[in-house]
Amino acid sequence: MADKMMACVRKEPGVLVVEKRNVPVIEESMDVILKVRLCTICGTDVHAEELPLPNVAMGHEGVGEIVDMGDGVEDFMIGDRVVASCMLSCGYCASCQQGEPSACLNPQGRVQHGIVMDGYQAEYVRVPFAPFSICKIPDALSDEQGILTGDIFSTGVGVLERAGMKVGDAIAIFAQGPLGLCVTAAARALGAGLIITVEPDPFRRKVSKKMGANIVLDPTDSDVVHKILDITEGYGVNIAVEAVGKEETLQGAFGTARIGGAITSLGVYGFDFENLSIPTAHDSIVPDTFYHRKFVTTLCPSGRYRLQRLLDLLQYGNVNLDPLWTHTMPLKDILKGYEMSKDLKSKTLKIAVRP
Repeated sequence: MADKMMACVRKEPGVLVVEKRNVPVIEESMDVILKVRLCTICGTDVHAEELPLPNVAMGHEGVGEIVDMGDGVEDFMIGDRVVASCMLSCGYCASCQQGEPSACLNPQGRVQHGIVMDGYQAEYVRVPFAPFSICKIPDALSDEQGILTGDIFSTGVGVLERAGMKVGDAIAIFAQGPLGLCVTAAARALGAGLIITVEPDPFRRKVSKKMGANIVLDPTDSDVVHKILDITEGYGVNIAVEAVGKEETLQGAFGTARIGGAITSLGVYGFDFENLSIPTAHDSIVPDTFYHRKFVTTLCPSGRYRLQRLLDLLQYGNVNLDPLWTHTMPLKDILKGYEMSKDLKSKTLKIAVRP
């Protein structure tokens, strides 16, 4: 293993560079060192570009091969191809023991340099608490399939689980970026009935159809809240999902969830809630009120056995996430990938970045 590696590093807020830095080494008994096979750029990485912590290697989604491990790591071998949860978990704190590993209370388990795992946009990465945070990828699955279980597909499934989704539920999903598209695919895989998605970009609307949406609405040419209420005979949907972190999409989700239903959000918000109302169709039986609705938010569900369940779903279930992959590039060009991820005209969803 080399002493130096290439990595994408945040030097200061808004400034990323690709530079040489030291290859990470084992620091704790439950660490593993992975040689990265595949990483990608998440919307959270684009937000994290502006964080004040300097000299941090970017990236929290990756697939790698184990090249070194601490003496506390069991059930894995050098050479195993694995995916890691983007949220680290120690496995023994109260939250982990109660089945909420993404809410790990151990400071080392919760963070390296932020709320999520970091450092995958590099040739090597250190993963702490590996026995609880990594999972071997079956030979039948590609790196591209495996990597999605570590973050956005787990979150897409989790946002519906936390809302209490039942088979046959009507679902509305506001925004069809990579995360929203994973919610659409998850809703179809989990047995939703009617799936309505809302997305202004024509390319993403086409992908939404491929991922399982029955009806795709353009918010720029219609009042989508009243349209959804009309489609559902004034009742609204069982679950309304906000998947981008904007006030107008959250407003839309609140406006379309029926009495007894749920509003569930996974967006990252940068504003204060000043006014949320519930508009209704003219002939709706649903009053303009928050009465008897549930509002939940979701971090990415994490942990080794969460990864195993999702890998099984991808291997044996009827789920095709391939339309998410729109571009491929080497790690040395990743700064171009960041610019593409910010530009809707580039038709970029997920970029396969290979060191």
